Amino acid sequence: MNKKTLAHCALGILAASTGLHAIDWNAAATSTDWNTADNWDGSAVPTAGDDVKINEPLSVTVTGAANANILQTGKTSTLTVESGGTLTVANNFLIGQTGSNTAGNRYGTVELNEGGQITATGSHVQIGSWDNGALESTLNISGGTFSVTAKELWVGRGAAGTLNVSGGTVDLNYNNWQSLRIGDNEGNGTVNMTGGAINTYGMRMDNNNAGDSNFNLDGGTLTVDGGFTSAISLNDNAEVAISDGIFLWEGNRLSDFDAFITNGFITFSTSTVSTITATAEQSWNAADGTILYADTDELNSGYTTLWATAVPEPSSYGFLFGSFLFAWAMLRRR
Repeated sequence: MNKKTLAHCALGILAASTGLHAIDWNAAATSTDWNTADNWDGSAVPTAGDDVKINEPLSVTVTGAANANILQTGKTSTLTVESGGTLTVANNFLIGQTGSNTAGNRYGTVELNEGGQITATGSHVQIGSWDNGALESTLNISGGTFSVTAKELWVGRGAAGTLNVSGGTVDLNYNNWQSLRIGDNEGNGTVNMTGGAINTYGMRMDNNNAGDSNFNLDGGTLTVDGGFTSAISLNDNAEVAISDGIFLWEGNRLSDFDAFITNGFITFSTSTVSTITATAEQSWNAADGTILYADTDELNSGYTTLWATAVPEPSSYGFLFGSFLFAWAMLRRR
């Protein structure tokens, strides 16, 4: 046997030993359970070495351990990770990639609920198809932990994508350049945050000016742990709209925040009177009376904190003053 034949044999053995093959969700699935073998083509539950497609207009539920090498969802499907469920994807996790533009079903939804966990360990997660002819896809996080430990989370790429965070933790703190990317190509990207926490090393919005990029910070805490100016890149069609949420950025970022606010990339409006008490180093005023405050180190050591508040109505001032006088009188009687 010559060296060339030996090399071909070795390659054949290596290919066979990797075990990588494709597994699709079965159109005749008898339940929504990921870990039921008969719900998959070939009657085999996917392993960490399998490329997985959810390519049927059905619901799939993860309540235990689930693994994939590459995971693609779409065709109007919904993948839900419930309490106790752990979904681990070794490489690309593409939400809304499968289906057909012609049929209008190239989109999908992923749900992460309290007590669940989704981890992408080797590559990126993308909400929205590569194809700009596809429809909008969505990732909803109401609890649990969502982690991308090697690359980026893309919200909108070719097609539109939306990330809704109402609870739980989104961890993108792998030291990768601008690991949260919103509306980064032709597709629009939107993040709606009403609770929970997003922790990221950096953020890039509207990279090529084609799609719209919006971050609506209506609650919860957004933390950027890249302590340098270019950790956040906001371009022409980008807007971070702050109402009742809190925005933290590592280091003294007063001048960076001021530039974004002055250029209209950060806007603010709220009807809520904030309960945060700190000596702000800088403030900005909106036409509706909202005040945006910035503090360095006092509220969060090593970070600049940004928050908005409504100005109390005169009646509120009277109520507060009356409450103070009442409390003072009660103390005098003791």
